[in-house]
Amino acid sequence: MPDLPAARLRTLDFAGGVAAGAAALDLLCVAPHPDDAELGMGGTLAREAARGLQVGVLDLTTGTMATNGTPEVRLEESAAASVLLGLRWRGNLGLPDRGLEGADCAAALAGALRLLRPAVVFIPCPDDPHPDHAAAFRLSMEAIFSAGLRRFPVPEWAAPAAFRPRAVLQYFINGWRDPALALDVSAVYEVKRRSIAAHASQFRFASTPTDPGAPTRLNSGAAAAQVEARDRFLGAQLGADFAEGFIPARTLLVRDTDGWFGGDRS
Repeated sequence: MPDLPAARLRTLDFAGGVAAGAAALDLLCVAPHPDDAELGMGGTLAREAARGLQVGVLDLTTGTMATNGTPEVRLEESAAASVLLGLRWRGNLGLPDRGLEGADCAAALAGALRLLRPAVVFIPCPDDPHPDHAAAFRLSMEAIFSAGLRRFPVPEWAAPAAFRPRAVLQYFINGWRDPALALDVSAVYEVKRRSIAAHASQFRFASTPTDPGAPTRLNSGAAAAQVEARDRFLGAQLGADFAEGFIPARTLLVRDTDGWFGGDRS
């Protein structure tokens, strides 16, 4: 993976075993393809990064099966989106697009989790209609469990110590369910829009002699409009302009109720 154009972004070349700059993260979004993190929870990523948290994205594939764009272009677009979101770290695991399954994939993701040691991990909702997104959920759950097994074998570049995050939450990319949790992302929604637009090969149709491309639902504007409509609808239900929803993988312990009631209670 090429260097990202910002000192605050630290990349990890999993294939080459280069772990320099990797550090424990507060929040990690596991995304099947470049642009999925932005579509699903770009507002949350931007909001939490602006609060000073160590926020990262791990893209599982470079999207080699996509109708438009190339892996090289999509890595560059990911870098541009990462700067907009204020990410601390972004990496790409380089797993096979349309092939997110099997022991090797699970070991690679488990190794990445051991190395990055995120406190909270966000993974795609299994009900998403895209089969890769559902596969990424299954792979993530398997890898999260395996990363916590002391004797589970991981690649040489991974940290040897077993690790499990404190919490795992599902996020929505294309699909939709009533979420148990929602975050008001109204203040950073323009950042989300811009981070999605940074993936120009996917969301803006442009034919060239070397890459003629093709019209798709993505570059027609329909997909981004659907995401915005979802975020606006959820926000309207909760008294916000925009909100992103999440489903905890298991019950979460709440130690206080700060922030539950919002506004002035006097």
